[in-house]
Amino acid sequence: MPSTSRHHWGTDIDLNNLQNSYFEKGEGKKIFDWLVKNAFKYGFHMTYDNQEESKRTGYKMEKWHWSYMPISEQYLLQFNQYIKYEDICSFKGSKFACHEDIDIIKNIKTKTLIMTGSGDTGSTVQMSKSLSHDLKDSSFIEISDGKHLCSIECADDVNINLKNFINN
Repeated sequence: MPSTSRHHWGTDIDLNNLQNSYFEKGEGKKIFDWLVKNAFKYGFHMTYDNQEESKRTGYKMEKWHWSYMPISEQYLLQFNQYIKYEDICSFKGSKFACHEDIDIIKNIKTKTLIMTGSGDTGSTVQMSKSLSHDLKDSSFIEISDGKHLCSIECADDVNINLKNFINN
């Protein structure tokens, strides 16, 4: 959803796998258990935790998603103060982004380009390839020696915006 990505704030990271099940056994469980026990000492918190326990709404549990709280808490306060639903609900597909029972990824019905730099550490090449595999009509491009280049673009929206930019 435009303007709502905590990753774009520079405060949040995704670990090496986008499946909660990875963190339930083997190496993934060791990593997750260590983070649960120690991450807070370094300012990190699992943002999207178990909703049944925390009574939080919004995104479901993401064991791979961790936030650096000293900065993200301040951004979240400002976001909640200045950004309202009306500010972000007019983009194509917004009706899917606001309903917890809908799988947003599986409901993308337009051609999608996913790009990641080979040096990206937040959204890795492996994660982007996995996303591209899950999206029916998508293409993946890895940019050699690129960093901080993760981009997911729906062709229809990009083409409309480019056309408007060129014509104005």
